[in-house]
Amino acid sequence: MVLTTSDEQQDKLSSFNFGVAGYIAKPVNYRQFVEVLRSIDAYWTISEMP
Repeated sequence: MVLTTSDEQQDKLSSFNFGVAGYIAKPVNYRQFVEVLRSIDAYWTISEMP
């Protein structure tokens, strides 16, 4: 999982070429950032379920 400030297409492609499972551009707004963190937590929770 990549959490970055870059939303450039080339950065996304490079990340997936390195084998990342997800790419999230970090928002500048604090409330949006908290929502992104909750989404990441939900992703990892679901991914770890049997």
